[in-house]
Amino acid sequence: MNGNFKVYSLSALFNKQQPKEELFDVDCPISSACVVGSAKGLVCLFNQRETCILNPTFRKSKKLYVMWGSSLAAKCGFGYDESHDDYKAQFISCCRNSSHHVVNIYSLRSDSWTTVHEHFQGIFLINCLGKYVNGKLYWASSTGISTYIVSKIISFDLADETWGSVALPFVDKTSLISNRESWE
Repeated sequence: MNGNFKVYSLSALFNKQQPKEELFDVDCPISSACVVGSAKGLVCLFNQRETCILNPTFRKSKKLYVMWGSSLAAKCGFGYDESHDDYKAQFISCCRNSSHHVVNIYSLRSDSWTTVHEHFQGIFLINCLGKYVNGKLYWASSTGISTYIVSKIISFDLADETWGSVALPFVDKTSLISNRESWE
């Protein structure tokens, strides 16, 4: 993402109208950034050198500083912890030549980082960006490093900072085939 954010009124979008008037521009505080996620009006931006949390409404941003060491940030997520009234950014780094992961969690409320070393035994997170839903970040996972067949959904609870998993629903392939035939 380069350049500026353009902020428009949501009422036009909800009423399926073209936005007539731009409310204001917000300069992007870091260049070539991707949006990690957004929650309750804040947006987390990231590139390999910088991370920031942006409040486009007030046109303010906060750069986050973290030392990545000898690892590379591979997975990240951003969300809101309602029970502690806190916004959290999470970065999961893969240590070189190891199956260990370093999980860095930033708390906006305390303006501090927590680092946890995790060993995801036989679990490989597929998507780079965690999806934020109701206080948790979610990643699709597989059981092989070179396969992208989703085996389950891995979750991270932002409130108690614990990992969990959700099994995929069982799908009877024969019923899918018979339902498909009835659609044709």
